[in-house]
Amino acid sequence: MIDRIIFVAYVVCLLVGRVASRQSDKPNIVIILSDDQGFADAGFQGSTQIHTPNLDWLAQRSTLLTRHYAQPMCTPSRAALLTGYYPIKTGMQHGVVNPPRPFGLPLQFNTMPGIFREFAGYATHLVGKWHLGFFKREYTPTYRGFDSFLGYYGGMDGYFTRTNRREEMFGVDWHEDTGPDLRNAGGWFGEYGDNVIGDRACEIVLAHDTQRPLFLQLSFQGPHTPNEAESSYNRRFPHIWTWERRQYAMQLAALDHNVGNLIQALQSRGMFENTYLLFSSDNGGISGDGDPTEQGSNYPLRGTKTTLFEGGVRVPAFIRGPGIPQQVNFDSYVHITDWLPTLYTAIGGNVSDLGPIDGVDQFDALRGNVREGPRTEILLNIDPVTGDSGIVSGQYKLYSSKSGLGSHDGWYFDSGPFGQNNTYRVPSIGSWELPLVTCKSTDQTLPRLTFKRSTHSV
Repeated sequence: MIDRIIFVAYVVCLLVGRVASRQSDKPNIVIILSDDQGFADAGFQGSTQIHTPNLDWLAQRSTLLTRHYAQPMCTPSRAALLTGYYPIKTGMQHGVVNPPRPFGLPLQFNTMPGIFREFAGYATHLVGKWHLGFFKREYTPTYRGFDSFLGYYGGMDGYFTRTNRREEMFGVDWHEDTGPDLRNAGGWFGEYGDNVIGDRACEIVLAHDTQRPLFLQLSFQGPHTPNEAESSYNRRFPHIWTWERRQYAMQLAALDHNVGNLIQALQSRGMFENTYLLFSSDNGGISGDGDPTEQGSNYPLRGTKTTLFEGGVRVPAFIRGPGIPQQVNFDSYVHITDWLPTLYTAIGGNVSDLGPIDGVDQFDALRGNVREGPRTEILLNIDPVTGDSGIVSGQYKLYSSKSGLGSHDGWYFDSGPFGQNNTYRVPSIGSWELPLVTCKSTDQTLPRLTFKRSTHSV
């Protein structure tokens, strides 16, 4: 009798183990966003200064998106990613959502996590930066398609303090799900913010019920200002002599470390191979004409964050997942709005269900089923407040600016392999900038040149 009970218990354990280990037939989706990362500032982009071994490992197992475009600032890019619409269609085309401003992504727009949850039962989580409005509870992440949220609502936090100051407002900007997470914020005071974000992402993966597909958006703060980093990363960059640039590199090193932890968590659950993982910066790096805190390098692209030059909107990015070729350059145009229809197709959806979005389904092109990508033009932005607008069409680009040029419109090098100076303006002897047509007659039009780098060429 005892032997029979033991045998039955053994069979039950086997059955429970099989159920627990059963994977959803839908792929998982993981989107990793860096914040203000320069086009040149990663090993897989050819940097000799900033070492990103985990991102490089992923990039080597991915398709590298050599012409991936975002918006010139944080809020518009995140709105475009989640809705599939150009920001001019959602009212998010000008600037960013600062804490005192009572607006956000309009409620009539569905978001990627909500659409995926409704279509295929995805468990949806956001960790890190939101930046799409919080003046009413209905505008916060768990009302916009996410099952859970841990992070900050505004554009940045103190990396160690969880506090933010904007205009007349100052306070703790750290929230869990629907409210301020004051208890845990106090417990996390002094702990590096991107480590907290990375740890929560790993916790979500390790606790995930694999019978449901996972949608995880991991929005790091690094390397966005303020220039704050853990001192333990200092020894990795003795070759960068300028302190601000070294802090920036240390922020990227912390991000990279947390990406490595996430990879291990996915692998430990047997989820990695069935996951579409997209990495992208939300906009170009910020480089300064004399501002020591602005340390990103988009070289050899022209311009920086906030501008519609290539350096402001063309960002480092790659994607991996089932059916996506590895160690391949995808040189066709991709815009951040394209990820909603592309990933919706990847999970078995019909893009026509998404309505008249601006995003283009790139799934067949990314898998190599068609010779070239379907996109031939990108509306970079139309900002009626500043008068700046831009469009890329074929091999040409139109950039009209009423705000005037002269600041953040140069070519900013990463100080070379020894980094003895800040990022600095260099002569405009060449660029990956497309041939430029401009309404400002003093601007120069540069030929389209091809630069070969250690990992890819365009």
